[in-house]
Amino acid sequence: MSGVVVGGVRIETHPGPRRAPAAAAGTGLHADACLRYEVNGRGPGGVGVLPAFWPDRPLVADDELVWAVFPAFDGEAAEVVDGFRAAAVAIELLFDDGRRLLAEVPTETDGTASAARARADLDFPDQWNERRLALSAFAGARISGAELVADAGVARGASGACLEGWIDAPRITSARSVLAEHPVDRVQTTRGSHSSPWRSRGNTQPLTGVPHGHLHLAPATDLSNPHWTYSWNAHGPGHRPALAGLLLTRSPSIWIG
Repeated sequence: MSGVVVGGVRIETHPGPRRAPAAAAGTGLHADACLRYEVNGRGPGGVGVLPAFWPDRPLVADDELVWAVFPAFDGEAAEVVDGFRAAAVAIELLFDDGRRLLAEVPTETDGTASAARARADLDFPDQWNERRLALSAFAGARISGAELVADAGVARGASGACLEGWIDAPRITSARSVLAEHPVDRVQTTRGSHSSPWRSRGNTQPLTGVPHGHLHLAPATDLSNPHWTYSWNAHGPGHRPALAGLLLTRSPSIWIG
């Protein structure tokens, strides 16, 4: 698919975001390439057709739709909240029995906005955001098509002529049906937070040590910065950076060294 425009949304295959503060640039979150979408920033939005990614089988109760989206911040927006408008996208699934996914999904707002527009208040711009949606209500049906729906609404002030973003790895997969009782037990301890020195939620690292120990064994993905030696997605090249070394470290604060 190359530069296909259907219903006001342009969708094309693309390596990935040119600038990704907390991730590797020029790649997807999980795949080496992804899809770039573009919509008129001053228009009513629209719909674009997505290439097939769904299984050729009836859905089961455990299935869910999973995908990642990287909405680009609109640097020309006069109002900060308008800079988030590229996040106002949603995947629409069409089923062989005539039903549509977004017709039966709550909008997560007060009911006045579309399911796509509601996301502009939930997702971070210039950041990969993973979305999950249970498909149990459609068990037994087959997916016959998929669309990307854009509905940013009218900007409050001046805005850019184009809104853009990237979507990565849309897929139908089994839901995480069994979760630990306590949220802390769900943490993936072999991977740090989705952060970097340029977009930080705090740098967490996978460490190996003993209780109350002062030295830990830690993987390093970048040895050029002594304060930020590990990032599971930002150091590249690609979305899975290579191991640069192993450190014996006390892992001090990245801000005070």
